[in-house]
Amino acid sequence: MTMLAGSAGQEAACLAVLLAAGEPGLGGGLLIGAGGTGKSAIARAMEGVLPEGTPFVTVPLHADGPALTGAIDWERSVAEGRRVLRPGLLERARGGVLLLDDLHLLSPETAGLLSRAAGVTLVATARSAEGDLSRHLLDRFGLVAPMALLHRPAERRAVLIAALAGPDPGAADRAGRLVAAARSRLLRLPVLAPLVEEAIAILAEEADAEGHRGELFLARAARALAAWEGAPAVTIGHVERMAPLVLEHRRRQERAGETPPEEQRDEAGDSGASQDTPGDGSPPPPDGAQDHSAGADAGPDDHPGDPSEGIEPPRDGGRPREEVMETGESFQVRPIRPPKDRVRRHCQGRRSPSAARGRTGHVIRTVDRGEPGDIALMATLRAAAPFQRARGREGRILIVKDDLRYCRREGHVSSLVLFLVDASGSMGAARRMVAVKGAVRSLLMDCYQKRDRVALAAFRRDDAELVLPPTRSVERAERRLDGLPVGGRTPLAAGFVEAGRVIRQEQRRDARGRILLVLLSDGRANQALAGGQPLDESRNAARLLAGRPGLDILVIDTEDKRSFHRADLARQLAADLAADYVTLSDLAAPDLADLVRATRRRLSFH
Repeated sequence: MTMLAGSAGQEAACLAVLLAAGEPGLGGGLLIGAGGTGKSAIARAMEGVLPEGTPFVTVPLHADGPALTGAIDWERSVAEGRRVLRPGLLERARGGVLLLDDLHLLSPETAGLLSRAAGVTLVATARSAEGDLSRHLLDRFGLVAPMALLHRPAERRAVLIAALAGPDPGAADRAGRLVAAARSRLLRLPVLAPLVEEAIAILAEEADAEGHRGELFLARAARALAAWEGAPAVTIGHVERMAPLVLEHRRRQERAGETPPEEQRDEAGDSGASQDTPGDGSPPPPDGAQDHSAGADAGPDDHPGDPSEGIEPPRDGGRPREEVMETGESFQVRPIRPPKDRVRRHCQGRRSPSAARGRTGHVIRTVDRGEPGDIALMATLRAAAPFQRARGREGRILIVKDDLRYCRREGHVSSLVLFLVDASGSMGAARRMVAVKGAVRSLLMDCYQKRDRVALAAFRRDDAELVLPPTRSVERAERRLDGLPVGGRTPLAAGFVEAGRVIRQEQRRDARGRILLVLLSDGRANQALAGGQPLDESRNAARLLAGRPGLDILVIDTEDKRSFHRADLARQLAADLAADYVTLSDLAAPDLADLVRATRRRLSFH
């Protein structure tokens, strides 16, 4: 196959780009892979194979709605005395190609506009390990090609040789001629045979593809491949070869009662739980083993003494048993509204108040300097009105540049909500983990309503782990939560270290983003991170997170306040974290009957 620049070892991606160039009806192609695999080089090489004069427009990451769809050019309109429209990127790319690098970093507003764009071929790249892509936007692409990770020395050497040799000046011309020939042959291909149509329908059904675009794009892709290869007609072989590129990203996230493949891989280590007790001659169960015997771990509330004491490991050297507890009942949570800061953002969400950029949000005041295009019309007219006679007005209102007033807006943004859950053995006491899981599920529903992304981290035994990386899929978070076991000691400091790592990574990805850290713990710690006192290490780690820009923290105290051994350590942690504090029992919003009763009690005192 004719290769594009930077495509050594990436035949599937190269084919996807060439077919998208030859058949605009495919809607474009998306290249997904890790950083450094050549996604951008292959996507940009498409410009060289398009027919001469075909528009090729790159969309910057910060592009907003007016940049895409166009807007009135107010400064030129004022200067020329007539309405002048500034064309958007979509209009400039009409009939051609729109290129988007790092699709996973686009704002929801921009992604929504692009998913509805017509008359353009969309070519994009995305990193497979960062962020979730909108299902609607994914459905827009006819072809999605994974970028292979090359591990063999011979493959790496081939990439090195191609990079050192530099671009082949004639490769783009040769590929362009082949694309033009394929376009011509595509018009002469006969209609699909009934057996080919049946094969398309069967493959779409087997893939459990959402909607019916999969069948349409698969038919177009098979025709494009046949035209590219110069075949006289489309065969079932063409269909089968294109099916992975067309249907894989259209699979439903999960069938009813079926665990997704990535979940099965994550849980593979948990399936070997031993039924034997450690110490009877059998090897101890692996890290992920789950034992559903509930009496193995006693919580600190069951024994008097130091409130920071947790579950001691068995003296025979085995690991503490673990239990996966059910999820408690969900409830309506109290409103969680982080305070407004001074950072201006594109307001797409419902969680945190924020100063707005662009035309999102509502107008709170007008200023004499602002973002171009966001003109406050009435304020501008009021500023120009006193000078009309001096300017010699005879007809239309005369406006000069100094009259222009701009909107200052405010709105709400979504957040990344990072749940940090104590999953140690102490949470098994009185089955507190049941209530904690119910609370987290309730908060997840609140995140769904506020359009937040969510992540889940847990600490137990001697370490903390990121159970679920940041995602927009509340369903995935619920599945991971349901399968979260409890057991072992309480490494609270390790939990704060893991949370700090996730927060730093997220803020490198989006420096303007808001993050809400939700800690669910009783504040007890009995596993040190660096050999010191567990509680002191935890409080020191907490202070390192306090006051971090863009970070809001909520501590939910899971301690049983009716217990004789209550210690209120979570309240102290909240002070160290400069966080809001609420007990688990106070997290639920009062229902209407409670509000009526409380109102009657207040009225009875007057």
